[in-house]
Amino acid sequence: MYTKYFLTDEIEMFNKCEPINCEFTRDKRLFSKSDAVVFHFADILENDLPTRSFPSQKFIYFSLEAPFSTVDRNPPKNYFNWLMSYNNKSDVIFQYGSKWIKSNGTQKRYNYSYDKIILKKLNKGIVGYISNCFSNSAREIFIKKLEKYIQVNVYGRCLINPITNITCNVSDYKCEKNLIDSYYFFFALENAICNNYITEKYWKRFYFDSIPIVMKRKIYTDVGIPNSSFIAIDDFKSGKEMANYLNYLIKNPIEYLKYFDYRKENITVIPNSEYDLINGICDLCAKLRQNKEDKKIIKDINSVYLDINECIPRNYMNNLANSW
Repeated sequence: MYTKYFLTDEIEMFNKCEPINCEFTRDKRLFSKSDAVVFHFADILENDLPTRSFPSQKFIYFSLEAPFSTVDRNPPKNYFNWLMSYNNKSDVIFQYGSKWIKSNGTQKRYNYSYDKIILKKLNKGIVGYISNCFSNSAREIFIKKLEKYIQVNVYGRCLINPITNITCNVSDYKCEKNLIDSYYFFFALENAICNNYITEKYWKRFYFDSIPIVMKRKIYTDVGIPNSSFIAIDDFKSGKEMANYLNYLIKNPIEYLKYFDYRKENITVIPNSEYDLINGICDLCAKLRQNKEDKKIIKDINSVYLDINECIPRNYMNNLANSW
């Protein structure tokens, strides 16, 4: 990687491809020998843009953020060969989580029974961890609408009715799981609504014993997430209608548990240790071997990134949320 990653030299999340004979480095002394050079969108410097050492060397534009975070950066035009991002239309796919697939029947099954799920419920409502209080998705407005009709507790920088005796830190994974499992639902709302933009808000918690609430159903079903495993805000015409449905599920455990029936089916999520070898930098390594002579140059990386993501504008979401 030629640039830093959000001003740091951290490479642990990238350095996972040794099993497929692929080396990742931050050592610029190896630049002239590297098959690919990765530039993180937020750390590109106009006065530090190298030229290719040889014709087949690939320059990669890398972003895991939604386009709202990238459009003002003005990356160079006619410079990058490939785009690496979470979007499935990228040249190289670097997803946050994993992927749902058909199971061979040997994988671990997650909880789906009454005693393993319902008996944990100490709080009748929705919990969330949210740090961005002014989002492009207007999630904070949707949450405020729900708060009128159902218990809502939000932790992080955007506190809403926090329970004062809870000292759980979001970095304490076990504590976080126990807390979320004690609620019937949890917010997995992204800060932007864009194609394939599904972060750790879902992937870190998909197997928790609580139902995730997401913003737009199609974004999740498009990548194979079980349709009956979550509840989407865009399924409802108003906050009151949605809250009424959630309260109905709380009062009817048989109906509530239907959202965990998918755990009985022959599907599973690829383990991270396996998925890492076909995702992100490892996917880049594989494509370098397959497409070494690819001469493509992306004319305008910003335009391409905007087009494939089809993000819903902030103004539209604000208007929708205020009338919801």
